[in-house]
Amino acid sequence: MKRSVFVLLWICSVFSLFAQTNSIDNPALKLDLPLFNLPYQIDAAQTLKYGFFESYTHPSMNASLNITTDVYSAFHYGMKRFKTAVGADKFWKKFVYYGGTVVGDFFIYMLPIPTSYVWMHESFHRAGFTHAGLQSHINYNFPTGAYTMSDSGDFAYWYDVPRSIEAGIESEYLLVEKMQRNNFFYEQNMFNEFLYWLANYQAWSYAYMPFLSDDITMNVDGKEAVVTVDSLQWLYSLFHPGEFISDEQAIRMSDLKDNEKAFFKKRVMWSLINLASPMMFGIRSIPLGKNTGLYGNFALRQLYTSFGTDLSVHLYPMSTG
Repeated sequence: MKRSVFVLLWICSVFSLFAQTNSIDNPALKLDLPLFNLPYQIDAAQTLKYGFFESYTHPSMNASLNITTDVYSAFHYGMKRFKTAVGADKFWKKFVYYGGTVVGDFFIYMLPIPTSYVWMHESFHRAGFTHAGLQSHINYNFPTGAYTMSDSGDFAYWYDVPRSIEAGIESEYLLVEKMQRNNFFYEQNMFNEFLYWLANYQAWSYAYMPFLSDDITMNVDGKEAVVTVDSLQWLYSLFHPGEFISDEQAIRMSDLKDNEKAFFKKRVMWSLINLASPMMFGIRSIPLGKNTGLYGNFALRQLYTSFGTDLSVHLYPMSTG
């Protein structure tokens, strides 16, 4: 883990040398906080049985994504303003700006509280279960991560809701998409690249874990237990709809048929296509012609879905004229 983080830090420090800069000293701060998410909140109120306002304790996927995006955006905005306002030596200003952003991003990623990166991941799971009528809660294993359990005391995943199972990994890719889109359209020119790589690395490596070990363990209520990671649960739910398997019946790669393993590996490897964007490498906008006021960018996405995967091309056109 330490080696992987070190590599990420090195990659992003290199990209920062080539990241575009412009004359925007006061970037726009884009915050989204939806007050109502209907009809999800109605379903949440029925699941929780404590009235409509109790639904705010179990936010929807959209609300969870927006909250964590807002936290990262506000932090990056503050670091950008610091870089602009402080009259320090140019080298040390850049060192604090880039180094501080990296450290802060990783801190928000690990933080075992609502609004953090791991909270967003688990909130996507919990929103799906809440929508399906299952009460659940998040347990944090700081600093290794978190997991969502039903209020009955076990994982209790229903395998006919693959949307809920894959949603955690999906949230990480959606966070990158939202940060990239805001950075482009609002011309924020903020140093988001480390977060992009951190999220992609976390999402891909987590999905790939079943290929590295047949027994994946996690600390569950103070005890080491063999668990089934999200990607393997998702795969199993696609090929075995309607089955119910508790945490005591953890799925292993060795339990899969050859065609299931082949499909699984292909989809996991294809998720590397999420790296295919100039924005991953610090190219935040591409001029379309000379003095036209037209700019563009693009990104390729593969997301896990309830029916398999979704491959899409995102085009970002903008006119500043």
